[in-house]
Amino acid sequence: MLLYILIFSSCMSSLYSFNYQTVEHWRYLRQEKFTHKPSYFGYSLAVHRSSLLVGAPRDHSSHDIIPRRGAVWKCQFHSDTICQRMPFRRNGEANVRVGTSYDNKTDQWLGASLAANDGHIIAGAPFLKHRINDGQNLEYEIPGGALIGKYGTSLSMIDDTQIFSPSFLNWHSRNYNQEGYGEFGFQVALSEKPERIIITAPGSFYFRGGIHSIPILEKNWIDTRHPFTSPHYQWRDAGWLRYPSNYSSNEYDDWCYRGYALAIGNFNDDDNQEIVVSIPKLDNYRGAIEIMNSNLDEYSIRTLNGSQMGEYFGASLCVVDINNDGLDDLLVGAPFYTVKKDGRIIADAGRVDIFYQTAEHNLIRKQTIEGTREGGRLGHALANLGDIDKDGYNDVAISIPFANHGSSNMVHIYRGSKEGLILTPSQVSRAIIKDYFL
Repeated sequence: MLLYILIFSSCMSSLYSFNYQTVEHWRYLRQEKFTHKPSYFGYSLAVHRSSLLVGAPRDHSSHDIIPRRGAVWKCQFHSDTICQRMPFRRNGEANVRVGTSYDNKTDQWLGASLAANDGHIIAGAPFLKHRINDGQNLEYEIPGGALIGKYGTSLSMIDDTQIFSPSFLNWHSRNYNQEGYGEFGFQVALSEKPERIIITAPGSFYFRGGIHSIPILEKNWIDTRHPFTSPHYQWRDAGWLRYPSNYSSNEYDDWCYRGYALAIGNFNDDDNQEIVVSIPKLDNYRGAIEIMNSNLDEYSIRTLNGSQMGEYFGASLCVVDINNDGLDDLLVGAPFYTVKKDGRIIADAGRVDIFYQTAEHNLIRKQTIEGTREGGRLGHALANLGDIDKDGYNDVAISIPFANHGSSNMVHIYRGSKEGLILTPSQVSRAIIKDYFL
């Protein structure tokens, strides 16, 4: 059975009640016929002009010689046609062999993460593998990768897809503690000021994680004829930045997963956007957030810390101006937070911390939303909805994916206001779970 994404046309019954009612029709977005089930169609989403981009990281086409390469699909908002697979690879591209080593794109999870701006679309493939045979041992690395394509207004490809992978740049080093199992492409983003690609690799440096900041160039990053050799110019000189730049025994604990979640926002007094990344397993799973400039300058880093052991602070991030003061605010999800209230202990109820930016560009935690359902994991996902009720303030959605012990899931919608987020949800959407996979 095909997995569908359900989109409905709706409007408000009145401006202030903020209660959605279906008034036109339900729309199903579905793929063309595919051979591998499940494809995880809908695992990631991004909006590009008048189209919805849908990641299907385990998808496979009968016309592709690589099994379960993954795919990105485009679905038109204003059309009832079936979604179409995007040409998100070079024509004829297969697993590339150089000497006794080659890359392996099977189960690479292309489309696990997506980002788009006016002209570029980037898709993460965090499980892209490289196989090394030095004559004595046969070894696999999972450095991961990301593909970026330049597309026209009709989403037709203008230039060949470019491949980004840190192991292409350091293939000769075979340094496992750096990028060998980096899962590069776990999260991706595109900043506008300055125009850069941001990619996280939470598995690098013994799973301490790292962030890469790459300028969008007109030329290829790697020599596609010999993808396992260094590019034909110095990558650092071309502006490929990485933080941290190397492994330090004095830095954070192993397995803390820097780069698990990623967001872009403006949190200083210039026009340039900053990078927000989470480290959810830092300090016995209390978690932390790092905010830094796009040049990954370690001296620019600001840190926000979680408070409870095991809460997974930073599992999700959302940048949004809640009170319409012209300053970006930050929501941070901690889905494993345990609530203690009125003598009760509600394990894994979840929590969302809301940080407001001051005129001095400090982030102050002013509000929190705590879950009320055991195991509900409030804050697993967060979304900036924009000003959907047209009152001049942006609104947000917060998920509770395992409500009622996993038998149903919920999404709460909260309205923004001059004083901040109104903590009583304006609407609660529910879904009954019958099957986890279709």
